[in-house]
Amino acid sequence: MDIDRIRELLQVAAQSDAAEVEFEEAGMRLVVRRNAPPVVVQPQLMLPSHAGIPQVPAAVAPAPMPAATEAAPAEATPGSEAVEDGVVVNAPTPGTYYEAPTPDANPFVTVGDAVEVGDTLCIIEAMKLMNEIESEVAGTIRKVYTQNGEPVEYDQPLFLIAPA
Repeated sequence: MDIDRIRELLQVAAQSDAAEVEFEEAGMRLVVRRNAPPVVVQPQLMLPSHAGIPQVPAAVAPAPMPAATEAAPAEATPGSEAVEDGVVVNAPTPGTYYEAPTPDANPFVTVGDAVEVGDTLCIIEAMKLMNEIESEVAGTIRKVYTQNGEPVEYDQPLFLIAPA
């Protein structure tokens, strides 16, 4: 096989959609492999299973209906939902909930603590990244909805804050 024949075969391989092309001629063998782009497969998001109820893909789960309230709710901010007793801070990402920066440290906040806008409420670990969740409202922590080390889903309630 001469260099012109090799160039010709490389051109044929380049025009092919195949990931690998093999040529054999006069006792010589030429194998051309292409680096195929990686295939990324994302697992289907599943809703948590409760009391033996089978999991349902999130795409087919019914959307929650908004609750009707007669009293004017507190003002909502992105990542939070206004409710009659205060503002619910929801998880902005799925991951693992941590109440403190290290296992032996005190929690960022507990029920009854006063918080200001920008105060760290918790950490959510997602794909080895630690995301600090900050308060978007000033007020008092009325309820913590999850436990340290538990997985949380996107938009899952984390805290109830009574606005100041």
